[in-house]
Amino acid sequence: MLRTLKELIRPPRVADGAGFRQFVGGEAALIAQKTAVSYCRTKTLGFSHALFAEQAFQDALAICRFEAFAAVLADLLLVAEALLRPHADPAALGAALREVYATLLADQRPTHRPEGWADVEGDFARRLDASQQAPPQDPVTIARASGKRLYDVLPIHTNYRHTDEEVIMASVTFQMVGLWEKMLRCLDAPAVARALTA
Repeated sequence: MLRTLKELIRPPRVADGAGFRQFVGGEAALIAQKTAVSYCRTKTLGFSHALFAEQAFQDALAICRFEAFAAVLADLLLVAEALLRPHADPAALGAALREVYATLLADQRPTHRPEGWADVEGDFARRLDASQQAPPQDPVTIARASGKRLYDVLPIHTNYRHTDEEVIMASVTFQMVGLWEKMLRCLDAPAVARALTA
């Protein structure tokens, strides 16, 4: 859905479960796609047009985008958990965020994952449990996981990207910090926490 100029300047307030799911899903997809596509275009420069026309590359890029989406979404939910934590029972909030993650991944049905997303759902559940047992981490620390995952699945041979891992991680981290600031402006944390755990 296209965003109006007004929504870009002053994003709508998020105050319920459906709005929260739409917010985190949309932002995770944006980071995953923007980072992967921008990197590939920049890395291949004048050859990018021919590369993006190749079916094999398009297939590899699709896998990258799906896997990066799952990783960025996990990190984004961990960032959101820190904001929602003061307003909800931790166990109920954890269960709600696991459900949000599973629901949004269920909407993605990539052909390279006929077995589904159980492995990444399990990883997210373990990370969320560990996070809830400790003081909230900052977005920079959290985003290193999705930055590393996005780098690992880029559809560019490692011979040509082996020096770029920190570049990718910095890009994801920068965008995650921006999203944290956007969440502070847009999320009605008490209302979202109540809606998710009701």
